Amino acid sequence: MRIVRAYPNLPDAQLAKLALESAGIGADILDEATATLAPHLTFGSGIRLAVADEDFDQAREVLGLPPVELPPARVKRGAPWWAFVILGVAVVGLFLKGRPSAAQDDDLYAIDRNGDGKKDERYEFDARGRLKSAWSDNNFDGRWDERTYFRNGVVERVERDLDFDGVFDAVTEFRHGVPLTTAVRKGDKGPILSLTTYRDGVLVHVLEDHDGDGHWDVRIEYDPYGRESKREELRVKVSASP
Repeated sequence: MRIVRAYPNLPDAQLAKLALESAGIGADILDEATATLAPHLTFGSGIRLAVADEDFDQAREVLGLPPVELPPARVKRGAPWWAFVILGVAVVGLFLKGRPSAAQDDDLYAIDRNGDGKKDERYEFDARGRLKSAWSDNNFDGRWDERTYFRNGVVERVERDLDFDGVFDAVTEFRHGVPLTTAVRKGDKGPILSLTTYRDGVLVHVLEDHDGDGHWDVRIEYDPYGRESKREELRVKVSASP
């Protein structure tokens, strides 16, 4: 199997999977269970969408991705989850160990993930080598569509441009590296259209304002396994801040 793309959230990955299946291409969301039970664990790596090797080029075309030949990312099925955790920790450790000591603030590290000659991922470090911010261009259009801010190396806030129009409309707030809420607006100053609440990093409920009139229309509750357990129609005035 080969990784077509890593998505910032599970709904985006699911929509992409549906688009591929509509085109007759089978696809797997490799991190679906993790994104459902502990979504904060996927904020760094994203949620990976994979297809068979022979469908890779067609899948990229269906999703509107540049036709760039990427090295295959093979996944060995049946490997225990902790093996991937250990591997991830080892890779991050080697990366940080290999970086020269930061001599000043705003030490930058940028990479080109799709080989088009443009930097589409950037990391900013403080003088102690701790992450200050991370920026990603996930659709490779030359504009940042995801940015993550850290305090003392721990994630504090993630902002995403969901429709790739240059405006960050989704904001996830964290405490001690664990997500608290995700607020989605149409534009950065519009009314809150969706407010997702987490408890200990696990999805609890979602409030939705479908018509953007400043009133909640629907409340959706979830069980500890990320399954919808209750849906309620309501009309409650949206507060000024989540």
